[in-house]
Amino acid sequence: ERSILLNTPTLTGVCLGLGPRPQGWASSATWVEMPLAPEAYAKVFYAMLRFADEQLPSSIWIESPPEGEPWEAIWDRLRRAAKPVL
Repeated sequence: ERSILLNTPTLTGVCLGLGPRPQGWASSATWVEMPLAPEAYAKVFYAMLRFADEQLPSSIWIESPPEGEPWEAIWDRLRRAAKPVL
């Protein structure tokens, strides 16, 4: 499984995950449970990017969304904006 990290210049972090916050999550980053349907995921994803533009979190961790044609637009955006960390 891959994760993607977008770096931005302030102190807080955001994690976009495909499920609920894992037990034992020790990070102070805000956990956002992402929808599993591509269209709903895209709406939340782009809203979170707008949020990041406003709030400037120090990092955004994104659990890799599923692959496949319905997810291509999201993957395209991730590839253009992110630095892979795994």
